Amino acid sequence: MQFQCEGNHGNHFRELDMKVIDVGWGHERLVWFSNGTPASYDSLFGPVTKKLKKKFGVSVDRDIFDKYSRIAGSLDLGEVKDIATAKKRVADYVGISEEQLHSEIEPLQALYAIADHSRTLLFAITDGGIPSNVGGGYNLRVILRRALSFIDEFEFDVDIMDIARWHADYLSPMFPELKTELDTMERIMEVEKKKFRDTREKIKRTIRTLVEKGSRFDEKTLLQLYESQGITPEEVKKFNPGLRIPPSFYQKITESHSSATPEIEKIGKRLTGLPPTEKLYYSPVFEFKARVLAVLENGVVLDKTAFYPTSGGQEHDTGELNGAKVVDVFKEGEVIIHTVVDGKFSVGQEVVGVVDRKRRERLSRHHSAVHLVNGASRAVLGNHVWQAGSEVREEKARLDITHYSGISQEELNRIEDLVNEKIQEGIPIEKIVMERGEAEQKYGFRLYQGGAIPQTHLRILKIGDFDVEACGGTHCDNTREIGRVKMLKATKIQDGVVRLEFVAGEMAEKAEKEKGTLYKLARESFAEICNIPMSNSPGDDVASAAKILSVSPAILPQTISRFISEWKAFGTKLESLGEKPKSSLHTSRSLAEATRLLFNEWKQRQKLLKALVSKTVASEADSLNFPDARTRGIFFGVRLKDLMDDPSCPLEKTMEKIQKIGKEKQKT
Repeated sequence: MQFQCEGNHGNHFRELDMKVIDVGWGHERLVWFSNGTPASYDSLFGPVTKKLKKKFGVSVDRDIFDKYSRIAGSLDLGEVKDIATAKKRVADYVGISEEQLHSEIEPLQALYAIADHSRTLLFAITDGGIPSNVGGGYNLRVILRRALSFIDEFEFDVDIMDIARWHADYLSPMFPELKTELDTMERIMEVEKKKFRDTREKIKRTIRTLVEKGSRFDEKTLLQLYESQGITPEEVKKFNPGLRIPPSFYQKITESHSSATPEIEKIGKRLTGLPPTEKLYYSPVFEFKARVLAVLENGVVLDKTAFYPTSGGQEHDTGELNGAKVVDVFKEGEVIIHTVVDGKFSVGQEVVGVVDRKRRERLSRHHSAVHLVNGASRAVLGNHVWQAGSEVREEKARLDITHYSGISQEELNRIEDLVNEKIQEGIPIEKIVMERGEAEQKYGFRLYQGGAIPQTHLRILKIGDFDVEACGGTHCDNTREIGRVKMLKATKIQDGVVRLEFVAGEMAEKAEKEKGTLYKLARESFAEICNIPMSNSPGDDVASAAKILSVSPAILPQTISRFISEWKAFGTKLESLGEKPKSSLHTSRSLAEATRLLFNEWKQRQKLLKALVSKTVASEADSLNFPDARTRGIFFGVRLKDLMDDPSCPLEKTMEKIQKIGKEKQKT
């Protein structure tokens, strides 16, 4: 390599100080060559490969393997159009049958793949990666499931965590951090293995159903099954032995995923020639003078501004420009545009800007709280936690984090407690501008929690030793200024990502008051059937009760009232049928416990009522001797509903309804 391409259009080249030849060896290939082992895996994985060969009893003739190794690359599924033909060609070259190729070579290949994939997962999870169905997490899930599939296919008696521990032991002198995350990896593996088993069972059921229906497994159907459900043609073939897998199947998959074209971000021509806007919002400036550089449709560009534009997940400031309302602020490149309502401006005009200080302070408190919640989540849940997105608004904030399962109320409480502990410590919040290389060397890539930042200098936000991130938002100067943080809820929004919602400062106090009111109303709803002792943490009780009923806390009191009303109605109906239902609600020691008991008893009463009524309806249907199953089915449905609504409903009333239904059907 002699030149480095510079500029956006690739039309400028700088000659390198040092010229190098890129031969594509890679460090691992040099290790392999110098050791002279049959495959690179035998030299790179230390004792791991030997342990696996011994444990699995896998061995292969060296001469056969040497011949096979020379053309093994010709079996790349991404490049081979007809894998069956390619395997036959390889077997002929090596001088063995296709059966021998499968029985002798493929178990060894599987062994190497398991060793390789387990090491990759160990490093990735240690660095914070999590298997999921999106982005890089998808790649991790694919290789994990490939390794688990090999273990199943060849009936290898091994757990992938055992192999990961062997790798960690061998590599610990160079990478001691691998051992520290083994517990986290084990928890993730347990979750992923269950998902893998569940998926395999679902795949089997899906294929069986399709085969039983006589579905045609043409190329289009196979592609749909692979793309929508991850079902490979090989899986289908197990249940449909006569299936011929299309020769270019995997090549077409590869081509379909590599056809996307990148978009190039362009700054509008309307801002061409304007200088970067001077930023005043990092200083405590809430009133300023500036000069108008450009007037757009409902937009004004100034030479300087204290209005923070929407960026980095934080909402924009609002306020006034010469008395006209500023309702939006955003960036295009390095130019900041102010959206103004009912204002008249001209280029060169001097204006006075006033930022809504109260809104800014709320936004700053919430943004600083985001960083504390991120650090606390990592401390409580594990080092695998990374920020996957955030939103900072005046009324509340949210943080999306990577995590392999849902978050319990107990874990959410621990996160909240740790955040408020750090707030009480009064830790200074430092904002430092550093050269990118220096920042990365000092703080590592954890800096980029909010994603990569394409700048030579980074603005670092440092909260003691608790959290350090590159961030361009507005913040408090000390954690005490945040006031208090109240976690509202944790929701799993996609595979491997959990959303945390919370409020800070006066908004946290407001949320506490609202939760207190909701608790009082919900507790009063139970008053006629049980007496619930007062809670020391009403907010947590409300959150837990709302989760039990799968509703928002805001509608918890009316939801409880509805369930109580139906619970009582079911009880009255059961008594009319000679069943006196029991209740344990009087033993409730908290709102959450009372809600859980109410919900369970509501389901039990409904189920019992339906069983008793169904028995009555079946008996009535038998005595009526309906001419066909269809008429009997109509009777059963209508009569069941009538008796569920009113167990004393006369049979004649139901029959009138059925006759009416019959007449209406005759008309149509």
